Amino acid sequence: MATGIKQLHSTPGNPATPSPGTGTQGTARMIRPSNVNYDLEELSAALHYNDEWLGRAKVAIEVLDRSNAHTAYARVIFFDKERAALCFHLAADIFRCAQLTRVVHRALGTSFERVVPPSLLIDVGPTAHPDAALAGSPTVLADLTASVSMLANATTEASWRQAAVCAYVVAFRLARKLITAICPPTPNVLDSPLDTAIWQLRMHRSPEARALAEALASMQVTYSTAAFDFDAPFPQDQALLQSEAMKAFQADLAAFQATAV
Repeated sequence: MATGIKQLHSTPGNPATPSPGTGTQGTARMIRPSNVNYDLEELSAALHYNDEWLGRAKVAIEVLDRSNAHTAYARVIFFDKERAALCFHLAADIFRCAQLTRVVHRALGTSFERVVPPSLLIDVGPTAHPDAALAGSPTVLADLTASVSMLANATTEASWRQAAVCAYVVAFRLARKLITAICPPTPNVLDSPLDTAIWQLRMHRSPEARALAEALASMQVTYSTAAFDFDAPFPQDQALLQSEAMKAFQADLAAFQATAV
């Protein structure tokens, strides 16, 4: 029998209103099926009793059930109070997971006709995935840092664009780590966590933090151009400048951290 939904009793609280969210960028919650069925109450709680989210999850579970896909568990990742991602994990290869994700997306496109983009994204992935603790680890960031110089000095525009993106990712991850440690918490008044990082640096109210915010904002523009603007060529000079900006940001961030912590 494939994965399904087991409703024990009604979901507590007002299902039309999300409960006060405590999830932050990267906060995750795991849900495991019992006897291959997901407990509706547990699923509702994991999705903050949000009717829209639960409805989308039910559609996905029904698709997986019809596809005879035995999911081992599901993970909900909260980006903020109003945006999340739900991934169903099963013992299958990447190709099978991609096929199932495609079928789920088609079902969601058929079932939900609202023009406003959904605040819960759903996909399917394999059970064998990298430990979440590895993300943003010194090893990964060191590899990305080394890749920037290599890509920036390559001979193709695709490599130069990748260099600019990787350089910004390194700077952003390092900034977020520092922000968590020393910057005052602020309301999430901006839609993008990228912009929020710049806002929080400026809220530190020191010249050094504001200088870091200026540098990060400049790198963000280059990142956006490299990643999304294909109407004009992306020159190698931009990649090399972004690479040097990353190195300067790392040095300035380390100096600021030494005096601020």
